[in-house]
This record gives sequence, structure tokens and C-alpha cells, in this order.
Amino acid sequence: MAFGASAQPEQVLPFLTDVFQSSWSNPSVWPGHAVSVGLPGISSVNAQGINKGFIPNNVVEIRDDTAHLMPSRLLEELKAKNLLYAGASADLFHVRVKFRNGFYWIGARTRAEADVMYPKELISLAVEGNAPYVGKTLDLGNLRAGTTVYNEYSLGASGKFDRWVFGIRISYLQGLAQAGFEPGHLKLGIDSAVYAYTFDADARLRTAGLPGNADGSPDFSLFGNPGYASRYFTRFGNPGLSFSAGATFRPDDRFEFSLAVSDLGFISWKDSVTQYTLKGQSEFAGLDLLRSYLNHTPVNTDSIFDAMADDFGRDTIHQRYTTRLHPQFLASARYAVFPRTFIGVSVSAVYNHKLYPALTLGVSQGFGQYFNLMVTGSWNRNIRNLGIGLMVKPGPFQLYFVADNLWPLMNPMYTTNVNVRAGINLVFGQVKKKGPPYR
Repeated sequence: MAFGASAQPEQVLPFLTDVFQSSWSNPSVWPGHAVSVGLPGISSVNAQGINKGFIPNNVVEIRDDTAHLMPSRLLEELKAKNLLYAGASADLFHVRVKFRNGFYWIGARTRAEADVMYPKELISLAVEGNAPYVGKTLDLGNLRAGTTVYNEYSLGASGKFDRWVFGIRISYLQGLAQAGFEPGHLKLGIDSAVYAYTFDADARLRTAGLPGNADGSPDFSLFGNPGYASRYFTRFGNPGLSFSAGATFRPDDRFEFSLAVSDLGFISWKDSVTQYTLKGQSEFAGLDLLRSYLNHTPVNTDSIFDAMADDFGRDTIHQRYTTRLHPQFLASARYAVFPRTFIGVSVSAVYNHKLYPALTLGVSQGFGQYFNLMVTGSWNRNIRNLGIGLMVKPGPFQLYFVADNLWPLMNPMYTTNVNVRAGINLVFGQVKKKGPPYR
């Protein structure tokens, strides 16, 4: 099981071109081995978590060995849009073979991701109360959440033409499950006279592919039934496609420049599709707690929520819909100081409701074809991102370890992103690479 990188491109892995998994980020890599094989469960294990909202150390204060959240600092840290992301992917297999002047490969992986986009106003209302917003209307339309699980089956190729290397990857996507909340608009007004709240919503919750029982309700216990899991993961009722491409230019034996884009694609959800809509306006003027207390009667909150719910038009429909992947972009340059010593720089980004960029500087040192070490520094929300990449090849086994940010091991309070990847590939046949002379 692996945690994917859809919310932030990996910074170290694209530089390790001898490792097959770098092809997911840049299809135009030119590896050092003629054959690479990945087996299920061992070729890629990865974990990633991302917080695009605040740096924990800036909003938490340690006093008497106790962590205290500082709400005012939290508001200072947050931006208009903030993102929490978690993902998972598992490489199922791959086979890459060199033939004449190119590399050709097939591969498959299972991917999953979940994210929550939340506006600063929602946290501000909880921290500061309604006083700053009396007589105003809060626009919470940026609030959204979603999760997606799918399989990706890919065909890839890269070819060398003079000083250029071009690569492409075409993937068939097998959608397994999806759920997402996305409002057309979601507003909260606060009256200046009696401070009543007015909710105005036009939102929808869509689900597809979820395991369900006879009445259509989600039922994940079905995975315990014999044979259900195998039938579930071999369904092809939610098809999709994605495209990735890259180009690498080597003007001489020392310089190398690359451009790549990946995950340009979509999934069309048609199997077990349900869409819940909520549209309307309702007012909430508060609870008469004093009268209930004096009369020794309980507060009937159920009737209040029922009355509010009746103000909204609700509908349930079963109509296909489409979701898009989060495209990733990569631009990198590398300079060979010696045949196995490189310095490199990359600018990467992912689009997930907005563009999230990262800048990386790295130094790589190789020792023959059997050992390679890379150290990077990245700017990603903050400058405290020290990364490392390590590749060891004892015989046909290629062992690698990649971490974009080692800071969590030293001080987790400065952490806004975590990405660790490790795995074992089988590689055969050395591809001779022309390199600069020592000097």
C-alpha cells in the first residue's frame, strides 16, 4: 500500500532516473538499465500527507510540556483557501524493456486520494464568533471535500532522437469508488438586529461505485462475503483516460533540461451513481434556553433541525457524472560536474482547485552503477524541506529509498508535508551513458 502524490509532486524521485517509478512523473527519463521489472507489494511503498494551511509550530505554543493551540495565530496563518490531503497508491506491476533506440513498458497501480478544501472564514467564525460578521454574509462556497479510488493501467514509451528524448504514457482508468461534496453556492448571513443566521445553499453530494445493500445504502461489510472483493475490484463500469508526456533535451554532455506534464485525465462515473441535492434558504434565530430551564423542560433540538431541513428542497437522482484528475507539471535542469556527480534544480506544481508549486535544488553523487545518493532542499509552503534519495543495487535487485522532507524526524512541528517512498525493482542489462570526462 502506498500513499500517492496527487496533491504535491514528489521532489526527489524525478532526479533518480534509474528508478522506474520516476517515469510516473516524467515519461521521457532515460534509465541506465535495459530491463526493469516490478512485482506486487515490493516495487513501491510510499506514504504522504499534506497540510496546505498552516505550520504547526506557528500556531501551537508549548508550556509546561503541554501543547496549547493559539487561535489568533491560526487565523494569521490561514489563507483564503486551505487544503488537507491524503492519498494512497500501490504499484501492482511493471515491465520496461529497451528495444533499439527506445524504451517500452507496461504498468499498473491502484490509486486513492482524499482532500478537504476549507475557507478561512469557516475557522474564523469558530474562533472569533459572529461579532465580526454581524450584518454581513459569509461566502463558504470554497468548502468542498472528496475521495476517489481507481486503478490505472498504462502503456509507456520513450525514444531518443539526436539530442532529444520524447516520452508518453497513456493510461486506462478503472474507477472503483468516488464521493464528493461541492456547493454551487453556500452562504451564511448574520442579521444585525437579532443576530439570526440565514443559511442559503445550493449544494450536491455525489457518490459512485460504493458497495451497497438491497435498498441502495452503502454497506462496506459486503467485503467480508466470499468472492465479493474480487468481483468489486474487477468491475469496469466507470471508465476513464489519462495522458502524460515529457521531453528531455541534452545540448551537450553536461547539461540536461526536461519538461513534463502528467495526469491529464478524467473518469466517467456510471456504476451505482447517486446524487443528493440540497437547495433553499432557512433561518435560525437561536434557542430559548432560559425558558426551558425555568420550566424544567428539555430543549427539543430535533424539531428545530427538522424545521430547518423542511426549508430546503432535497432530491435524489441517479445520473452519470465526470471527475477530473489533478494534473502535475515538472520543469527541471541538471548539470554533470563529473560523470557521476550532478547538481539539479526543478520547479514542480499540481493543480487541485488552485496551483500548488514547489522549488527544489539537489546534488547527486553516484558510485559506479551500484550506489547513488541524492540530497535536496525544497521550498514548499516553507523552506524547511530537506530531502534524500538513496539507490543501492546488489546484483539484479535495485533497492531505493526516497524522502522529500526529513524535517518531521527532527522537528515535526515545522512539518506541512510528509512523503516517504521505498521499494525494490529487478533490473538487468546496463545501458551505456556517455558522460563528461573528469576534470
